[in-house]
Amino acid sequence: MDAPIVDAEALEAWLQCERRAWLQRHAPDRARPGTGLGPFLALQRADLGRAMQRRFGAGRVVAAPSRPVDGDLLEVLASGRRVVLGATFEGGTPASESASYRLRGRIDALERRSHGWHAYALAAGARVRDHHLRRLALAALAARQAGTELARSSVLHVGRGPDADPELLQAKDVARGVTREAQRLPAYLEALGVSLRTDREPATSVGSHCRRPRPCPFLDHCRARVGGRSLDQVWGLTAASRRALRSAGWNEAAAVPADAPGLSQEETRALADARRGTVRVERPALRAALGRLRPPVAFLDIEFATPAVPLVDGMRPFEPLPFQFSLDLEDGHGVVRHDEELRLDEGTDPRPALAGRLASLLAGAGSIVVYDAASEGKLLDALTAFEPALGRAPERLWDLQRVVRDNVRHPGFEARWDLKHVAEALGTGSYAGVRGMDGLTAQASWRRLLRRPDARTERELRRYCAADSRAMVDIVRTLRRWLPSEPT
Repeated sequence: MDAPIVDAEALEAWLQCERRAWLQRHAPDRARPGTGLGPFLALQRADLGRAMQRRFGAGRVVAAPSRPVDGDLLEVLASGRRVVLGATFEGGTPASESASYRLRGRIDALERRSHGWHAYALAAGARVRDHHLRRLALAALAARQAGTELARSSVLHVGRGPDADPELLQAKDVARGVTREAQRLPAYLEALGVSLRTDREPATSVGSHCRRPRPCPFLDHCRARVGGRSLDQVWGLTAASRRALRSAGWNEAAAVPADAPGLSQEETRALADARRGTVRVERPALRAALGRLRPPVAFLDIEFATPAVPLVDGMRPFEPLPFQFSLDLEDGHGVVRHDEELRLDEGTDPRPALAGRLASLLAGAGSIVVYDAASEGKLLDALTAFEPALGRAPERLWDLQRVVRDNVRHPGFEARWDLKHVAEALGTGSYAGVRGMDGLTAQASWRRLLRRPDARTERELRRYCAADSRAMVDIVRTLRRWLPSEPT
């Protein structure tokens, strides 16, 4: 077997789950289709990469060649050049044959200073996190094995606060943290190398680690190996109860006995519902919630971007920037009218036009149905600065997500509450024809459209946002059908 490449990505996958790291190398085809997280992070890093180039000024971008350390890169490092961007080093292998691997470390920027080469890792956010420190420690080890010493390390991150300059990344010295992670690396790399060279897939159980720090693309594969509904798919179990049940050897709901100790009455009921596939509806509370809807009912979805480098003057890094909405207005007789707005004017703040159009459409509406009132309410507050008539809109919000969470237990929800997943579990068909798009993908698509108009991408973006508001209409209608008519 060829020696596996161990880089920061492989290390972080292994730290999250040994099975994920193994599958990433041996069976990448078992991953489910990607979400928009990859394109979104790539977009953020591209924005920050340009900011990094502005920060350093003169420099040379070194693309990673097929063999990352070759004469070309070594020549650049020895040439006296002050800054090198995008350097990748490949180190040697350890003596242990069973754990042999090729170590590869990438450094976003190298700056020649009086104390030697200063390495920088670029953070796609405003905080320095442990994985940035591990990335720098691994890169320093790979560089040392390749014959280059890195004297110091820093993380470049977006400045916090309203006075931060988005064009100037801030550098935080992380030498102490990198030293700490460097001391842990040998044990990590030895275990990771052994794991990647084995032919047998690790038997790691499904649990909360499958979603943190990032959702695992192999989750569906691992659930299928469980053979039934895993405990993480059961809504109503506390994290402590899940851990206790797994420690007792029960990894799926069907395996947990009805008299399992240590569970609350609600948890026992939740497991019973999961075993039987029961849909449980709290009808009195649901009827009361639906009774608070006042026609005409507006079903509203707002799409927004969170650019690391603000696109509009006066905004802060990562401040939400609404650029699109879809609205379905249902009258008192169940007739629905659809309206939408998508702003595609590069260099122009989309909020004023968006706010004006939305205010005119909501002027005669009663209740405003949204999915996650906390998030949508903040977006409406931001738009109110451009259209005061929206000021009373947050008072009319009706949170469909909260209503579903509080009143419906459906085995198809699998303890997930995102709008698309709930709609599909209920069989609404709202997203028919909408493929491979989520909120993060929408952000990336909008940014691409600003730079280069494309009819297909625009059509897909409009269809996705329209499907979100339509899904809310369909879910509310499904909830209404579950309630028998009261006697007159």
